[in-house]
Amino acid sequence: MNHSSSIDPVRGLVERLAVLEAERRTWAARQRLLVERHGRAVALGIALRHIRSARTPRQLLGAIEEILVQHVGVEAFAVIETSSEPHRVLASRGMPADEEPGQSSLAVVPLGAGEWVLGSLVIYSVIPRKIGLDVSDFELLDALGPQIAVALHGAGASPRSGPAGRSRRKPPAGEQ
Repeated sequence: MNHSSSIDPVRGLVERLAVLEAERRTWAARQRLLVERHGRAVALGIALRHIRSARTPRQLLGAIEEILVQHVGVEAFAVIETSSEPHRVLASRGMPADEEPGQSSLAVVPLGAGEWVLGSLVIYSVIPRKIGLDVSDFELLDALGPQIAVALHGAGASPRSGPAGRSRRKPPAGEQ
């Protein structure tokens, strides 16, 4: 029996096994991504249900706070009505007392749709175990912005004209 001829089939099997393992890792990564996206979709659905079920401004602001803390991991934020002068802070959590709304923030999310804007959601910090806001956080916030605006309008806030825009990250102080 030739020893080299018995090694060739084994080598072929080892190579095929390596290819299959690489494919398994690719499919596992895709599955993790789909599970993450599904989780975000479920979070968005729950968040929208909370916003739409609020019957009073206090319930609405409580629902917004719950969404930000539980689903996004926000530690400090302010919901600011910009449709009137002076601007009013409708709700906040952990906002520094001497802080002007919007300064030293991580992100500003417009609360509006189309050509009208009711205000902004200003995010100052996230919980310590979270490094910052990621792409999926901004996707969720961008989806919630118009819904929050409609709910706030229904609760009595009035819009101003101007484009609503999208969430934006604030550049660090050295980059401004």
